[in-house]
Amino acid sequence: MKNTIVIILFLCSSLLGAEEELRVERLARTGEIVRQLRIQYAFPHNLVADEAALRVVIPTRHGPAVEFQYRPGSLGGAWGVEPLKTDDYDYALFQFDLGAWRFIGDWVNIAIMERGTNRALARDDETQGLVAFILKNGDGLNYSMFYVHRGDLFPRAMDTGGRRYQGREVMDLLRSIDPEKYRASLLRAEELGLGERFLNGEVLVWGRTHYQDDDYWYQYDLDGLKYYLAGLNVYEPAGHPLYFRAYGHEGQLLEEINVTPFSELLQSADPRKIESSLYTGFGGNVYFFFAGPEYTEVFRIRRTWGEPNLYALAVNGYTEDDYGRYVRRVLSQMSAPDLALLRNHLFALEGLPFRRPEYREYFERQVWYSPRDIRQEDITLVDIRQALLELIQTEEHARQAGSPPR
Repeated sequence: MKNTIVIILFLCSSLLGAEEELRVERLARTGEIVRQLRIQYAFPHNLVADEAALRVVIPTRHGPAVEFQYRPGSLGGAWGVEPLKTDDYDYALFQFDLGAWRFIGDWVNIAIMERGTNRALARDDETQGLVAFILKNGDGLNYSMFYVHRGDLFPRAMDTGGRRYQGREVMDLLRSIDPEKYRASLLRAEELGLGERFLNGEVLVWGRTHYQDDDYWYQYDLDGLKYYLAGLNVYEPAGHPLYFRAYGHEGQLLEEINVTPFSELLQSADPRKIESSLYTGFGGNVYFFFAGPEYTEVFRIRRTWGEPNLYALAVNGYTEDDYGRYVRRVLSQMSAPDLALLRNHLFALEGLPFRRPEYREYFERQVWYSPRDIRQEDITLVDIRQALLELIQTEEHARQAGSPPR
């Protein structure tokens, strides 16, 4: 491997200022993949995160992808990541692998593919690669992908059975998948003065979120929060501020972080020679990279904004840093049922089947959950998730004993 430096780095307070909370992790700095220009196109242009496996992948236009895999270590923020070669990823704006299917989109279309093949089960050539959300159908095995049309912003959908939906068909599909949330979404649409248009299939509202973007630079998590990483301004000098932003259901700004101080490339390289991309996880963790002519930097920001997301908490586990202090605070304020549900999220990430009906029904609705034939005693959690499990158990035992945990 050429000129590969493999680290995760929490930049020290002497670099960022003593008061700066360290929220941006640099997962890797590597020369294994660099910015390249072929005719009018520059790449790499996207990345994929397998959060259950703690893996980040950067596909390339020519040649195999580069994979970064978490290796267990201390809980102090020092992760080891190793680039590996794999051909199992596509060059696209987004990619989600769920069950036997791949959900994928680029600058001109989105599609559901059969994994391991190039066969498209459903495709829309009139929409950029922006997906609002994916839902698991009532059988717990099949999926539907929802988005808005690039021109009129009308709702559209496609499913793993190969069917495409538009207009009122989309509303009927949403109602069949989750009647309760459909009713709540109708109420939300009425609050926004969009009730009639919602019923007619002219606007996409789900939960508290009105999906009305056709710009592929915006991305959503499954809570309906919106994320954006500002594009590089080629007219500004190196070191110019570049912001990551997270927005709430009302469009309010929840988080804004200047990522420039965390990146050597942004501070030193010509912006015209840097490529970047953002990937939003199901629970709101965000991953992004900056690729320059000599090396690429890969970053992650763990979600700490809005209401705590159980999936994101389980994915991230516990580390002894600023994020760990956030986790401890969240656990201390969490209800007993939510603590138990978070504890079970750790095993759901491993595909554990659940016997208790309330957990089985809950997890079978989660798009990221894929049960497999495994027993809990056969599961060994990665160190950061084992640490979170022990913290949850400590909190639960302390409450049962009537005393706060130390």
